[in-house]
Amino acid sequence: MGLRVPKEVITSKCQRYKHHSRKVLHRTELINDSDFTIIELYQSEYRGLVEYYRLAYNLPTLTKLEGGMEISLTKRLSAKFRISVPKVYKKYQAIFPVEKKHYKVLQVLIEREGKKPLVARWGGMRVTLG
Repeated sequence: MGLRVPKEVITSKCQRYKHHSRKVLHRTELINDSDFTIIELYQSEYRGLVEYYRLAYNLPTLTKLEGGMEISLTKRLSAKFRISVPKVYKKYQAIFPVEKKHYKVLQVLIEREGKKPLVARWGGMRVTLG
């Protein structure tokens, strides 16, 4: 016995980012949001799901959802700024160190005078057992 991520959860969450269960689409309701808000929203939704199922023995199955969400995110940013998806990766790509590993992430920094910058980051979450 053990806690697991149900297949239905993964399927239903993935369906939110797909059209007719095939092609991954961007979320049109986010068109008026800033790039910072869009990246932060996608990351917080994914992080919430990962944290909820943190003790599941099949947690790595969430990488399927992560891939779909990343495609949707990059398509959303590309549609918003009318640039190609590769240009989105080029514009927002950053390296983020996590526990002696370096991950390629999509990141937006908002500099603030006299304060630490605000950071919105997609990726860099460890989704492994143990």
